[in-house]
Amino acid sequence: MREERDMRLGIRLAMLALCVWAAAADAARAQNRHPSPGTLEIVAERQDLMARMLETVNRVAPRLGSESAPVNPAHWPLIRESLGAVEGLLRESRAMWPARSNLGWGTRSRATPGLWSLPDAFARHYDAAESAFPALYDSIAREDAAGSRDGFCRLVAACGSCHGAFRKIDQASLYREGPQWLGRYPACDPVE
Repeated sequence: MREERDMRLGIRLAMLALCVWAAAADAARAQNRHPSPGTLEIVAERQDLMARMLETVNRVAPRLGSESAPVNPAHWPLIRESLGAVEGLLRESRAMWPARSNLGWGTRSRATPGLWSLPDAFARHYDAAESAFPALYDSIAREDAAGSRDGFCRLVAACGSCHGAFRKIDQASLYREGPQWLGRYPACDPVE
């Protein structure tokens, strides 16, 4: 009699757990179908900001030259201004990841849910990118091409590692942005 009662209780608890799990999964799907007000706007704004950052980095990269092609002295002001813009965009984007913008694996956002599950790891990626700027600015102020390239490569490597960890990868974005995620700029290529 007692065994039968314990078995019924176990079955009820298992069914309750299954119902809770199903309700949580349904809520996550509903959030993606019907996000809270302002969520899609912040996702769009974040995507626009990241696109502007990539565009600026791509504009600066060729001007940093390479070991075999020195920096044109006329490019230093543009390099300085552009990297200042990248730093501003990076700082601005840091606050654009509220929990409500976690759209799961839906199609509206290319951020993975892991970003919100591992906030300390996400913050470390941002810290790594931001920490590249002081030495980078110092090298640019001295018009030190090698130091500027090194700082730039540390910056894009930090951005790439964050994207590799927390961004959904599809064929189109991998083709378009993959080389940048890996720091594949002439300024970052080793001399052969």
